[in-house]
Amino acid sequence: SKCHTRVMFGTAPWNEYTHWKQTVFYLDESLMVSKGTQIRGHIKVQHNEKNPRDLDIDLKSTYKSNKTGTITQSRKYLMR
Repeated sequence: SKCHTRVMFGTAPWNEYTHWKQTVFYLDESLMVSKGTQIRGHIKVQHNEKNPRDLDIDLKSTYKSNKTGTITQSRKYLMR
């Protein structure tokens, strides 16, 4: 690397504060899962058309269970 000083940062709670943030994406419905359960998901992240510093995030998940059947959830998040 051409950089003389190695620069690193983290977003863990015990790390020094930065302007970078952790993000949590909540589902609308709670899922009862057990070992071996598979949840299929898709996440699409793109810059907002009006402000490229903003993000538009589409999150989709599908969960199949013998007890509850198939639960499909979809949500759009706007990070401004």
